[in-house]
Amino acid sequence: MVNNPKVSVSENRYGAVAFVATMVNILIVEFVTWIYFPWMPLVLIVLPILLLDLAVAAVLATRPGMLGAVGRGMLVGWLAVPISLVIFIPAYITIAALGLI
Repeated sequence: MVNNPKVSVSENRYGAVAFVATMVNILIVEFVTWIYFPWMPLVLIVLPILLLDLAVAAVLATRPGMLGAVGRGMLVGWLAVPISLVIFIPAYITIAALGLI
C-alpha cells in the first residue's frame, strides 16, 4: 500500500505557475511602464494599467488552486513597478545633479 500524505494548502500556494505568472506580469507591466514613463505623465497611462492589473491579481488571489497561485504571482510581480520607480527616480535625479547626464 502506498502512503500518500495529503499536501497542505500552505505547501501548494506557490509553485511553477505562480513563478511564471510573476515573470509574465513583470515583463508586461514593466515594459508598459518604461515605454510610456519618459514621454507621458505617469498618471494618465501607467497608473490605470497598474490599478487594473492589481484588481485582476487581487480577484484571482482569492480563488483556490491554480488561479489563486496565478493571482498571488501577479501580486508579487506587481511590486516590481513601484520598486523600480523608487530606485530609478532618485538615481536619475542624483546623476543629473552631478552633471553626468
